Amino acid sequence: MNKYEVNACLLESHGELAIGTTMAQAYSNAVYLEDVAKIYHYARTVGQPKIVKETAINQMLASMKG
Repeated sequence: MNKYEVNACLLESHGELAIGTTMAQAYSNAVYLEDVAKIYHYARTVGQPKIVKETAINQMLASMKG
């Protein structure tokens, strides 16, 4: 496992699995996973998506905080 908290995952040839402390939170996690998977699928249809490095994400977040 990595250092990130994981609340949902895709199961090859089976669909997805999402958890939460409440049913509403588990449902929200499932919807979020479906949205992310859909965006990734659309990106793959036009080429190979570039994965943004964690350092670049941290720099962007720091600049947004001011």
